[in-house]
Amino acid sequence: MNQQDDIPAPEPFHTEPVQFSGCGKPAVIGCLVLLLVVALGLVALMWKARDLLEFAVEEYRGVVIQSLPPDLSENERQRLNQAFEGALAAIRAGNLDPGGLQRLQRVLASPPRPGDTLDRESVLELTEALEQLAGIDATSGSTPGDAASYPSLAGEQRPVASA
Repeated sequence: MNQQDDIPAPEPFHTEPVQFSGCGKPAVIGCLVLLLVVALGLVALMWKARDLLEFAVEEYRGVVIQSLPPDLSENERQRLNQAFEGALAAIRAGNLDPGGLQRLQRVLASPPRPGDTLDRESVLELTEALEQLAGIDATSGSTPGDAASYPSLAGEQRPVASA
């Protein structure tokens, strides 16, 4: 017997099945389903962003009302209430001032804890942020385009046409 007869001849192709390592089909399908669910969640969040903001402002209003300082005047309470109403109306209408929204987000980032009392400066800052979001002029209390009017040359009042 020849020693070369004991060595098998080389094969040009590998005949054994190749086994892949890593993620299998179930893991890939699971990841794709998870990605789809997250994408749908983000779309729903964008779709309902206005409703979520309205809900957050209404909830924050309840916390703030319970945390108002006792020495807050009736005029300041009324101004705060009007600012909340104006902000909620602006949110529902979709007329949001981006600067006012950012300012309100900064104020909402540190809500009062139940049982805590706000100081006057915090109430004033919140009121001004809500007024800015709503587009309320703090000096006159009117919203631009709604109650504002300009005098004509003859002296009568004409409402401003909103663009």
